[in-house]
Amino acid sequence: MATFPPPAPGESDSIALALVNTLVVGARGAVDFVADAAAWREWATEHALPVGDSDPAPGPRITDLRAAVRAALEAGPSRLPQEAVRRINDAAARVPVVPALVVAGVADPALVDGHGHRTRHGDPHAPAIARLVPHRAGAPGARGRGADGRGADARGARARVDDAAAALARDAIALLASPAALRVRECAAPDCSRLFRQDHARRIWCSTACGDRVRVARHAARSRG
Repeated sequence: MATFPPPAPGESDSIALALVNTLVVGARGAVDFVADAAAWREWATEHALPVGDSDPAPGPRITDLRAAVRAALEAGPSRLPQEAVRRINDAAARVPVVPALVVAGVADPALVDGHGHRTRHGDPHAPAIARLVPHRAGAPGARGRGADGRGADARGARARVDDAAAALARDAIALLASPAALRVRECAAPDCSRLFRQDHARRIWCSTACGDRVRVARHAARSRG
C-alpha cells in the first residue's frame, strides 16, 4: 500500500479535491492511493466517510466519480464537460439527504463505525450543529444478523460506498460552484499530477517536495553540462 502524501493546498477544505489527488500520474507511471481495500478504508476513515472494517475496495462508483471531478476541475466552471457533470450529479442524487440536528457528545447519525454502530464525537459542552445525513431507515450501512448476515454485510458495504460517493459529489458541486474552483491548478512537477488551490500567483507546485525535486533535477542537468 502506497504511503499517502501530505495534503495539497485546498484539500483540507474539500474532500472532493482530496479524492482527485488519490490518483497521481507522472513520468514514472500512475500511483492509485486507494486501489486496494485497506488503503480505501484508511483514506475514507481519515476523511470521515462511512466505511466498514472489512469493506472491499470501492470500485468504479468512486473511481469514475474521481475521474469526473478531475475533468470538471481541469475544464473550469465555465466549460464543464457534460459527462462529468452527469456523473457528479448522479452520484449526489443517489443518496437523498435530510437535515439533522447533531449534539456534540451524542450519537452522530452521519458517522458509522466499522461495525455499523453510530459513533460518538466532540465536546459535550459544544453547541449543537446542523448536518445533512443520508435519508435511510436505520443506521447507514448497518449490518444484518443471522443466516443472511453475509448478504446484509455486502448490502451494507454497497450502501456505504453510495453514501461516500454522494458526500464526495456534493462536496465537488460546492467546490465547482465556488470562487475557489477558478484557482485550482495542476502541479508543475513532471512526475506529479496533483491538483491544488493556488493561494498566490507564483505558486506552481502542490508541495515544497515537488518544487525541491524539480530544482535538484535542474541543478543536476546543468552540472552535467
